[in-house]
Amino acid sequence: MIKRQFSTSGAAALLALALFIAPACAQEAASLEQQKQIELNADLVKRFVLTLGEVRKWQKDNVTTSKTTDDEEDEEGGEEGSVFAVSADAAKNQPEVKAILKKHNFDSADKFNETAHSVELAYNHADPESGFAGQEDSLKKTIEQVKADKETSDEEKAEAIKGLESEIVSVRNLKPLPGNVDVVKPFVAEIKKVVESE
Repeated sequence: MIKRQFSTSGAAALLALALFIAPACAQEAASLEQQKQIELNADLVKRFVLTLGEVRKWQKDNVTTSKTTDDEEDEEGGEEGSVFAVSADAAKNQPEVKAILKKHNFDSADKFNETAHSVELAYNHADPESGFAGQEDSLKKTIEQVKADKETSDEEKAEAIKGLESEIVSVRNLKPLPGNVDVVKPFVAEIKKVVESE
């Protein structure tokens, strides 16, 4: 009896997750697709990596005491869902962040985030371990789990699968500009180190 209840609740959780994730991911992917990409060069990527590293270090050292304020800033900043981006509010309200951006020749958080978007897309394609290939595989596995779920109606399965398949298309459409992957490849290890540092 307990095993059966676990199975049913697990099936419900899986379906709920699929129905929740697909629209959210599709919205995020659509947002990324609409963002402007720029042509990258080695100097720009190097400056980006240095800037991101310094901003993240400053945030780690200085932002831990005001979590509520930071969460509110993240919701308002626009790009802050990405670990590659810098909050426009942080750049405006924190002179240290603004100084770091200027030090590396980024006039504003917007200019930095244009670069960040292009670097992120190229990085995701240059490093399959952390990129969209993994997302697509994960979505395909979720589709298979939804199909195999015996507790869910065919109608609910079809809705979940449709959303997940739409997300796969969105992930495939997120392609960097030609040449950007080659520019970013030599920096993959440095970018990964900065992005994964906590």
